Amino acid sequence: MGKIPSWVWHEDGMKQKEIIIKKTFHLLNKVGNVSFKMALTGTASVFLDGILIETLKEHPRLVTRFEEITNFPNHLKAGQHELKIEIKCETPMPVAPISIHLSNRLLGMIGYLEGDDLWIPTDTTWMTENRQVTEICVYGEEPFGDLENSPPSFIRGGFEDIVTKSIKEITILKENLLESKWQDQLEIYGDLGETFPLSEFEEKDRFIFYHVRKQTEWREKRKWQRSLDLRGIPSIRIDLQKEYNARFIVKNKGAIPLTILWNGSESIDELEHYDGCMTDWLEIEPNCQASILPQGMRYLDFFIYGQPNCKFHAEIGFEEAYAELEQVGRFTSDLPLLNNIYDVAVHTNRICHQLGLWDGIKRDRLNWVYDYYMAAKADYVLWDDFKVLKRSIVELGHGTPYGYWMNSIPSYTLWWFNNVWEYYLHTEDKEFILAMKEDIQKHLQWVTDNIESDTGFFKEKHAPFLEWVPMEEEEYWNAFHALLMITKKNLNQLIAYVPELGSPVKWQEPNLKEEDFLVNSQALIIPLMGILSGVVSDTKAIEFLKTYKPTNPISPLSAFWLAECCSKFGLQEHAWNVLQIVWGYMLEKDSTTFWESSILTGKRDFHHNQTTYTAYDSYRMSLCHSWSSTPVQWISRYILGIKPMKPGFREVVFKPLPLAELRYCSGSISTPFGAIYVQVNKEKNGELATKVIAPPEVRII
Repeated sequence: MGKIPSWVWHEDGMKQKEIIIKKTFHLLNKVGNVSFKMALTGTASVFLDGILIETLKEHPRLVTRFEEITNFPNHLKAGQHELKIEIKCETPMPVAPISIHLSNRLLGMIGYLEGDDLWIPTDTTWMTENRQVTEICVYGEEPFGDLENSPPSFIRGGFEDIVTKSIKEITILKENLLESKWQDQLEIYGDLGETFPLSEFEEKDRFIFYHVRKQTEWREKRKWQRSLDLRGIPSIRIDLQKEYNARFIVKNKGAIPLTILWNGSESIDELEHYDGCMTDWLEIEPNCQASILPQGMRYLDFFIYGQPNCKFHAEIGFEEAYAELEQVGRFTSDLPLLNNIYDVAVHTNRICHQLGLWDGIKRDRLNWVYDYYMAAKADYVLWDDFKVLKRSIVELGHGTPYGYWMNSIPSYTLWWFNNVWEYYLHTEDKEFILAMKEDIQKHLQWVTDNIESDTGFFKEKHAPFLEWVPMEEEEYWNAFHALLMITKKNLNQLIAYVPELGSPVKWQEPNLKEEDFLVNSQALIIPLMGILSGVVSDTKAIEFLKTYKPTNPISPLSAFWLAECCSKFGLQEHAWNVLQIVWGYMLEKDSTTFWESSILTGKRDFHHNQTTYTAYDSYRMSLCHSWSSTPVQWISRYILGIKPMKPGFREVVFKPLPLAELRYCSGSISTPFGAIYVQVNKEKNGELATKVIAPPEVRII
């Protein structure tokens, strides 16, 4: 099987809701086992060599799965052929301000023609109106996401860089009315009990995002499942031992058809109690196999049924999927908790690298600007390649038109600028920055047009969002403008290094007052933005940081900034205390990935107890969120002591900060020129003995 097909359409996009897409091809020999499968927005009439083969009527189902054209010839003779699809779309994919960056992907068609030694996927060699079609997006990208009925090899994604790895160790938590054994794969066998008809689920709507569609589907299927009495059905519960973006492959090794009803979750309590728990099924003929699309999960329930009183035998293999990256940054020390925080943060970050640098692998599987900005802090010191991060930066920067905020949130557009600067600081990738020049200027103009030239404040107030913890409107207004100051500073640093971007940013500095950031706010981000922007003086910052005690409500977002500020002012024990309290708490709950948000105290069911305070709560909360991988950067900067001062790590400060408990650590940090290696030992007198080895292009100061 060759290249994975892409979503394609006419270059005029929404202006062309009726198009003809065709592909002419020549066969040297007769080809057997031919089939054509496709997904699309609209009604499609499929013609082969001028003969109408089949018409698919427009339906929401057609954008969720590959439909096989059932009347397509099984054999094709040698010679010239033309495959033509006439498409008429009345209902494009929906779009909202939050998904405006996808507005050029509302119409599309994807498909592949296959046979013996034949593989013709949709790509830009297909034609429409005597011109080549335009690639709308690659397979797997939003708003379509992964498609049902996809060949298992499509797991490698439209960018063709997702790899799979077998999960070699699992734990069987419980089993009912079957026997099992594990040897790299799970083998189950026994006698089938009662059976029942499958629920008839039909897509009724189109959705702006893949995860919204799946959660709607799972909720309906879960409701049906709960109407069943499954006590007489053979079943087994599995712990994958870590959360992964995982799939499983089932081989039916018995003599009768099997149905596997399954549930997947991030926690046991979610598996047992959540109305929206992953719920689906596979139907597998004898001596055949089937697999699911990858999903973010750790725990699985399987229920096996088929013809009553017959024996069954099946084999289940498990795989994780992630973008192929080589880990360069590493860390070890004589503090087990510090090591564990680093390692779990690395795992959290790694598995969120998929088609984009997703916020989470269960929810939302999307490129949210602030999420990947924070996740990138770990990227810069860990990986040999930033291709996934770059895709995310481009998707929001290029896709969001002038007049809109990225992800519909003004602060996210500002974070995007900071992301672009930090990417350049760590990579010195001028080529990428210049490729983004038009998008940088577009969004810079939009922000400028929203600022009062004489005061430096935004002209209009907007819905407050800097962080999940609730905040007063005036608190947000001040913190937002502190972020605006940070953004101006970083943009001007970028422009100084890349003058081709244009003139320096000349936004008027808003008149912000120190005391407005040191109010008694439950939102920790308020004083932290004052400190990070320099509005709060060093004296007042140190006074605040020395006395602040992490408590609810707090999130890993603000907890990272708190640790960062503490270390900046030499309060290293305070910073370490933050990590122990927030990330240590997650580890206490047997977490193998770090969460979207955190409640530091609460009930036994910690997952149900989770909330973002202003939006999501309970089991909908993600227990694997890339923005919580930030301890990797903190450890690299303040424990190993490496911080870039000039783009591309051409000049770095080497200043490890001691911890009272820490006597030894070593590690490496990725740079464009190769790894920097560090070793730190604490002598008996408390002094640090250090060793650093850096590439010749890196100057240590």
